[in-house]
Amino acid sequence: MVKNGFIAAAGSLLLLSACCGENCNDKKQCASASQTSTTASLAVQSGIKFSETTPNKKEGKKVLVVSASPRKGGNTDILADAFVKGAQEAGGNVEKIFLADSTLTFLSEEGANQPKSISRDNPTGRIVEKFLAADVVVLAAPTYYMNVNDRMKTFIDATYLAFGDERMAGKEYYYMTACADASDETAEWCFNGFRGFVMCLPSATERGYVRAIGMGRAGAVKDTQFETQAYELGKTINKVDADKDITKQNGGAGSKKEEKTPDPTPTETGSASPVELTVVKPTAGSQEYQPYTQGSPVELTVVKPTAGSASKAAIERVRQRLKDKKTQIKNN
Repeated sequence: MVKNGFIAAAGSLLLLSACCGENCNDKKQCASASQTSTTASLAVQSGIKFSETTPNKKEGKKVLVVSASPRKGGNTDILADAFVKGAQEAGGNVEKIFLADSTLTFLSEEGANQPKSISRDNPTGRIVEKFLAADVVVLAAPTYYMNVNDRMKTFIDATYLAFGDERMAGKEYYYMTACADASDETAEWCFNGFRGFVMCLPSATERGYVRAIGMGRAGAVKDTQFETQAYELGKTINKVDADKDITKQNGGAGSKKEEKTPDPTPTETGSASPVELTVVKPTAGSQEYQPYTQGSPVELTVVKPTAGSASKAAIERVRQRLKDKKTQIKNN
């Protein structure tokens, strides 16, 4: 019995190792670009603006790097440090938070319904305030079970305490993850967790990412192309369009018209296309439907968009629900 229990436990650990990025065996490294056309496509389909250049020309930007690595010097934490170095060289006012150093509080029902009533005079509240003050936010987490890890998700949920605060708007976001599996697709699942958060925030801009795949051994990312990518990405916090910058210096002469990239359709991104969430009213005989803010049950049907359709309608429904919640919070 003990032997069988040990085998089962070992099997569970191996399963986690296949899906996480911090405590696994070495796997073959695979090149992964920090910025690609696919990135922009996935961001746009999530309703997030993507730009390799900054929309905010502010000097001395406040940059908050949130490291959810389980240990200092872990693969994700190394990426975070490399970004910090690059951003500092670019003139950023950079602060890095190592979430494992803080005792984060889970979002409660009271916090969800009346966030203004929750005190921020605690470690979680102080981190939320740092988030609100930042111009640029870097989300760095290992990939665990095809998603962000527990510390990162707790941080993301904690920001709901500031929902409706005008300071949540207009931020720039970078994503970074370390993943044991040598597949970009596995890392993209982690980025889905980041985008699910960012798409709910007003006027957010996705700037770029680093996905360090095939990095299972502790510290494996050190001195690799991924660490270099994180450093170079940090240097882009103030990056502007070269052509626009030149025409500005020349008084606008010979300026180029900005070409607008059409929104990609699901057929352009294949299996990476987002799903559409349809809210279905409970059937006859079940509890009478009430607005979601009152906690009544609803059914969610997951439907993959058909060729030529878009998930914009689903995104708009989510945003409308967030607007309704924002109004409710203000009225409380």
